[in-house]
Amino acid sequence: MLVNPNIWHVKVPLIAYAMVDMHESDRVIWQFRFRKTILSPPQDTEALYKFDLHGRIDKDWLKFHDEYINIWECRYDFILIREPIISWELATAPKYMPWFRHHGKPYLQSEE
Repeated sequence: MLVNPNIWHVKVPLIAYAMVDMHESDRVIWQFRFRKTILSPPQDTEALYKFDLHGRIDKDWLKFHDEYINIWECRYDFILIREPIISWELATAPKYMPWFRHHGKPYLQSEE
């Protein structure tokens, strides 16, 4: 049993040796009936995918992935704020729609 079941709602890197992938739970929170908030920009881990492990037996992966390991070790600081949706009119945070109009895909919106 998990000490804190909210651990599933953190935004942290998932690390397996040379591979790092971000668990972007803030991108899907609306599907679980929680209020949509302004998204933080996705973390670019593209450079980490350019490694092949041939001849890298001497690589210190702990040091190499230190930034991501520190985020993982502080994972409880990254638990998302989850506000339940009371009614669909309140499905987004008050600042979300102006942000979405500027950063989102306006052709997906209905005319207001």
